[in-house]
Amino acid sequence: MSDFGDRLREAMEKEKLTASELSKITGIGKNLISYYINGKCIGKQNKIYLLAKALHVDPGWLISGVQPRNRQENYQPETEEARFVSIAMDKMPPEEREKAVNVLKAMYGDFFNEAEGKIG
Repeated sequence: MSDFGDRLREAMEKEKLTASELSKITGIGKNLISYYINGKCIGKQNKIYLLAKALHVDPGWLISGVQPRNRQENYQPETEEARFVSIAMDKMPPEEREKAVNVLKAMYGDFFNEAEGKIG
């Protein structure tokens, strides 16, 4: 079984992202991403979540190599609008992403409450 760095590298190759590009998307420093890839350390939970989101993989798989049950692999938004929002959110620094989610929840809370039950 491959380790965290190998899975991270595999996911980056699949998404055709460099460490620099992944750094810009996630807000995680390029050097830290290089440490992950080279097996010098494993990311903390919040960093793993950001990496997994940007790479369209499950955080659990990134950590353990085991695919979770009852999850759609490589989920893609169904509508053009959802894809637009997803891409924009992925490019935001984490603190800006959190603000954007809070604004959307404030405006469309019922939809987000329903969606939260389906995610995770």
